[in-house]
Amino acid sequence: MKAARTLIIVAAEQDLRLFRSLGPGEPLTEIDHLAAETLPDVEVELEGRGRGHAGGGGGSHGYDDRKTEAEQERARFVPYVAETVAAVWRKGDHDRAVLIAGPKMLGLLRDGLTDDVKAAIVADLPKDLVKLNAHDLADHLKGLANL
Repeated sequence: MKAARTLIIVAAEQDLRLFRSLGPGEPLTEIDHLAAETLPDVEVELEGRGRGHAGGGGGSHGYDDRKTEAEQERARFVPYVAETVAAVWRKGDHDRAVLIAGPKMLGLLRDGLTDDVKAAIVADLPKDLVKLNAHDLADHLKGLANL
């Protein structure tokens, strides 16, 4: 029986790394990396309150003072993550997917990924592991979805 080829999606507020697993005991291979700093509209510019904010009825100029800067950056990065993951998934090189991200990012990704990728997810891990190398990441995946 052929081992399932698994797309491992590792994301955080500022980074996306995609790995491929060819089965238990096989080394992970990094196949893509996307950094938020390379995207023109992900960095949040925090504007001070202007006259439009004084009465509570003015425009927000793209700044929502009810959300932290990290929450805003996370929400702006998710569509890029979803687009990158979908493009890799459409190539047909994977049979299933595993999603790894900190708890807040994980929730946004579950909503933001395309339906075909969502359907392929066999496990998720609510941890921020985006900075780990492939070998150390593999240690965290042992016992998770036969990886």
